[in-house]
Amino acid sequence: MSEFDLIAGHFLRGAIRQPETRVANGDDASIHALADGHELVVSTDTAWLGIHWPKDFPLDDAMDRAVCAALSDLAAMGAKARWIWTAITLQHQDQALLMGQGIVRAADRHGVEIAGGDTTSGQQCGITVTVAGIIPEKTAMCRHQAHVGDHVFVLGSLGRSALGLAEWQKGKHDGDYVPYFTHITPQLFAGELLAKAGIRCCIDVSDGLLQDANHICEASHCAMRLDLNCLLDAFPSPKHREKDVLIQAVLTGGDDYALLFTAAPSMVIPEVAALRIGQCVAAKHGVYTSTPFLDNRPYLMDYPRGFDHFT
Repeated sequence: MSEFDLIAGHFLRGAIRQPETRVANGDDASIHALADGHELVVSTDTAWLGIHWPKDFPLDDAMDRAVCAALSDLAAMGAKARWIWTAITLQHQDQALLMGQGIVRAADRHGVEIAGGDTTSGQQCGITVTVAGIIPEKTAMCRHQAHVGDHVFVLGSLGRSALGLAEWQKGKHDGDYVPYFTHITPQLFAGELLAKAGIRCCIDVSDGLLQDANHICEASHCAMRLDLNCLLDAFPSPKHREKDVLIQAVLTGGDDYALLFTAAPSMVIPEVAALRIGQCVAAKHGVYTSTPFLDNRPYLMDYPRGFDHFT
């Protein structure tokens, strides 16, 4: 099949068409109109075989994950997801069918239009996903808008994806935590609710809680004090020897795609399953623990911050 036959056969099958689209997938570029009083929110993510998903991981699920991971950035801003563009690198043509199935499945599930992209051949299989959404002007949730005294909340699970990846890598493909790794659920609806309620500071936890919380601290010129016991309470009574494993997964595991946000104590939090885990404080930028002892043992946060492609 030619490049254009592959595109037409596997990547133009999404069922969603947005009302703002004026020129859709299939031209040199797509064209989209915005209603008055709205802004465009755009983000791009790249994922590669062997780095972002294991080599024995189903390719359609890998594409589904890649799309959902990119959409999580829109959730963190509070935007309504509208479009995705996908740039695919194939090692061989046989990969196109599964890749297309995963992309279309994720797009249709979350109500977004596949607005365009590119397909190339290369030595490694990968995907770059650009996502775009819309949001009322001046309501986006951004990293620089936390304030000293704000409460810190997390919406979604922490640590389970990392534990699921560890199970997968050990060959336990039916492990208890594997579904948290294999399937990503971007918190799009919750993100919109938070933005509409007046929340103005949020980030999605993709590279580990410590690292992503520190992004907020640096951008907002504050620090965070987090309650580790509060985070561990979400797990069923871990054994003493397992606690360090759980703590590392919760703090640095990444790939959670939970929403970490801050809110003034007086704010009414929308009816979402958010857990208060700490507070923004006036201190040197960084993340601190307000629980110095676990089981009467001193606890030191000596783990690496989180995922970094270059360390």
